[in-house]
Amino acid sequence: MTASVDDELSRPPMLPKPAVVAPASESSSRVGRFLLFGAIGLSGFAPNLACLFILNTILGMHFVFATVIATQVAIVWNFLLLERFVYRRARTGPWFRRSLAFAALNNADLVLRIPLLAILIEHGHMHCIAATIITLVAMFVVRFIVTDRGIYRLRQRVS
Repeated sequence: MTASVDDELSRPPMLPKPAVVAPASESSSRVGRFLLFGAIGLSGFAPNLACLFILNTILGMHFVFATVIATQVAIVWNFLLLERFVYRRARTGPWFRRSLAFAALNNADLVLRIPLLAILIEHGHMHCIAATIITLVAMFVVRFIVTDRGIYRLRQRVS
């Protein structure tokens, strides 16, 4: 009974129970996790850029504030998908601790991305959507390594 309660506490609320079969990338190599992490991150561009477009382009919100809000939307999107498809069996502790760590990582990422965005937008005369895509891609590898090794504590297996 305790195991099922612990399992329930480690799953984010409102997510259906995972399928019985785990994705191959979850239990296999770091390369598999990296590729799936990338696919999920790429899917996170949609809510991030849509939110950014609405806030900045349509509503006229300053790009810094619009970027912060759009990033929060993408953080939730990406966390839920990563929990479900990449790190389902690697979960340790309650889901809210992992979600806070993931949000902290991605918000720390903003500290690096916003100055770069400012340079690209104000000095490079880029649209905020294009500048956002460039900065998100630039930070992808860093986010994967910290998420994989830090939040889920996965290490490369030595054969």
